[in-house]
Amino acid sequence: MINNDYHILKLDSFSYLVITTTWRRTGYYLDSIIKDFNELGDIKTVFFDFLMKNGLNDRFYKAEFNKTELRFKSFIPIEVDKEIENKANAYFSQKLDLLRDSPLTPAQKFLIRKKVSTPI
Repeated sequence: MINNDYHILKLDSFSYLVITTTWRRTGYYLDSIIKDFNELGDIKTVFFDFLMKNGLNDRFYKAEFNKTELRFKSFIPIEVDKEIENKANAYFSQKLDLLRDSPLTPAQKFLIRKKVSTPI
């Protein structure tokens, strides 16, 4: 599912990756994400990629979804496996204009472009 603030990718039967495409706080569009999750069906685990907001450090988070809500106490920073990181990087390698227009510093943009353009 696509929204101006995020993109949702299916990882497996019960987990999804939310790639944020803006610097805005998640709370700004959280209701929309939850609505999309409810339409998608049975979701257990959600991974978030905050590259556009946090840069390469503090990039990935994980949360549990309970039918109608994200469990905020389960929201934790993680290191994802290479498969998930590759999917996220592939998305950004096709959307380099998002990086160009982001509020990230020029140095961060350079490092991110290098990272998403290089297969792991």
